[in-house]
Amino acid sequence: MNNLLLRGCTLKNTIKILGIVIYTGHTTKVMMNSLGYRSKQSKVFKQLNYFIYGVFTFLFLISFTIGIVQLYLLKDIET
Repeated sequence: MNNLLLRGCTLKNTIKILGIVIYTGHTTKVMMNSLGYRSKQSKVFKQLNYFIYGVFTFLFLISFTIGIVQLYLLKDIET
């Protein structure tokens, strides 16, 4: 136990290293703490993101609709 290095530790100032890798599973303290982090966004920012997605979707639909109408009107003018 005196020479144990856990995951994430760094060994410095050594010339040679001899080691054994031991798998202890996902229920260890080190693995449970390294699963990631939670996003710390406020509710306002989350709502703002949905609003921005909605605006882009609305603009895309308007542009697509106007393009279809324009093609229809140009067909009528040419014939």
